[in-house]
Amino acid sequence: MSRKTYIDKNSPFLINDPRQKRWAVPYTYEVINIRTQVLLANNLKYIKNKRVLDLGCHFGTFAYIALKLGASYIEGIDSDPALIQQANQYFQEENIDKSTYQFICNEAIAYIESLPDNSFDTVLCLGLLYFIPNPGYLIQQISRVCKETAIIDTFTAYNCLLWGKDAAAIRSRTKMETFDLPLLIFKLTKENKKMYKLPFQFKAKNKEICLVSYPTISLLETYFKSCQFTMNKLSWSKYIVNKNKNIEELISMEGKQTSHWTDIYSTKARISYLLSKV
Repeated sequence: MSRKTYIDKNSPFLINDPRQKRWAVPYTYEVINIRTQVLLANNLKYIKNKRVLDLGCHFGTFAYIALKLGASYIEGIDSDPALIQQANQYFQEENIDKSTYQFICNEAIAYIESLPDNSFDTVLCLGLLYFIPNPGYLIQQISRVCKETAIIDTFTAYNCLLWGKDAAAIRSRTKMETFDLPLLIFKLTKENKKMYKLPFQFKAKNKEICLVSYPTISLLETYFKSCQFTMNKLSWSKYIVNKNKNIEELISMEGKQTSHWTDIYSTKARISYLLSKV
């Protein structure tokens, strides 16, 4: 299958990214270009000539691609100063016009609360929502700040079955039907990841840890409706290899090792939305 290329193999955003070999959402040449197609290029009218806010921008991969797709201005927010420094470095290496972007080191909630209503046309929230203890509040703020559209890509409560020391306990004590309810599941994780630091950390048992929060799809969509968003699920079907994959098949290490990266979408462990203002 021929695919469009939005970022080159030798781009600093790819060659300097250590997330290429991770199981879920590996940052490889193939994956980034497919994710760009589904999340941004298929929604080009919400990117081209638009002011875009990128929450949880990491070191600017999708911010860079959004500018290449014609965004008039992009503002990237991340709580990790090292990532913000890298973002500025890579944009300078790529000779991006400095008037078209800004990277700011701040917590997503604190920063978005400081913004005026309707200050951006489009808000990107790609892989950040589950790091926010109160995801519903962030969605409210996104609704307030975006003039037209938000694009959300996030893990759901099903992801709690797949990773972490408490995953087995969750599986043994929770019926699958429970995930149809509007629930928010919290998990604990290390504060300092290999590639980035997480916000909202606290100390417990002499360790720095963070809460991650996973809403069920039912709760997630309730959040969207409460903010008067019109929601459209973004389809990954063109790229899904294992269309009949079950979430249970991804639980074991062997299941993960033999899986395709799109299995997280076919099993609803991760989901994407285009949210439009009514």
